[in-house]
Amino acid sequence: MTALQALESATGLLLLAAIVHSLRLRARAQRLLGEQLGAEWGRVWSRFAVAVPAATAAIWIALSVGLASAAPELALLVGAVVLVIVRPSFDDRVCGSLGLRAGWHVLAHDELEEWRLIGEHLRFRLFGEWVAVPLPVEHQVAVRERLVALVPERESAFGPGTGRPAYDPVP
Repeated sequence: MTALQALESATGLLLLAAIVHSLRLRARAQRLLGEQLGAEWGRVWSRFAVAVPAATAAIWIALSVGLASAAPELALLVGAVVLVIVRPSFDDRVCGSLGLRAGWHVLAHDELEEWRLIGEHLRFRLFGEWVAVPLPVEHQVAVRERLVALVPERESAFGPGTGRPAYDPVP
């Protein structure tokens, strides 16, 4: 085995591991989020910016060199395109009836460090930083009731119900 073949094999294994991890994360998110109530998808164009040139390169290699002689390179390009398609974006924000997702992080409601409802967003702390996920007003009462039932002590002092009407989006 040459050094190039070893590098291709290692890259292929890393791509496979990343794809499996992304698919497991998607399955966990689907299980923990429940019904999707609000979402904001980040940088969809970046997926196309990577996937389209990689797919074009794969087609060009297959047509110019031949499918059999370029199989390892084509497999890596196809793996890269699949990874770009299945991986979550760092800018994705999803609020579900049972949990939240911010980028690669998926949390059930009872796992939240701290939370508050402001405007049309549910904000929560993730590793010490406040993150906002869109939550339409029509779903806020139900989500707030669930959060108060699960983790009432983690509601931020600046959220609804604190006697500060300027911060209370729910009538």
